Parts: sequence; structure tokens; C-alpha cells
Amino acid sequence: MDMGAWAAAAVAGIWLIVFVVGYTLDQVPGLSAKAERAIASLRRLRSAWRGGEGAERHERQAEVGDRERIEPRR
Repeated sequence: MDMGAWAAAAVAGIWLIVFVVGYTLDQVPGLSAKAERAIASLRRLRSAWRGGEGAERHERQAEVGDRERIEPRR
């Protein structure tokens, strides 16, 4: 391969890496919001299994938290 082909391959490789990293980092806020909702759901489920101690409190917090965390997708 001549120098031009190697340079084109290197530029394409760097562009691909930047694209994948940028796409992954764009997903972080959405994934973290989903993770927070999943953790809150698991806590409510665990408290319900333990006999409902504090289940009402977790439910109220989840309702308020879900309303605050819902953001439009970009």
C-alpha cells in the first residue's frame, strides 16, 4: 500500500473511533436515568416483599422522581 492509502485508512479508523465514543457518551444520561428508575423499582419491590415497611414512602418518592426525571429525547 502506498502512503495515501495508509493515510486514508488511518483517518477513517480515527473517525470511526470518535464516532463510536461520541455515540456512547451521548447515551449516558438516558441510561443513567433508566438505571435510577430501575434501582427505585427494585427498592420498592424489596420493601413490598419485606412486608410493606416503607412501601408507601417509596411509592410517593418514585412518582415524584419519575415526573422530575422524564426529559425529552434529543
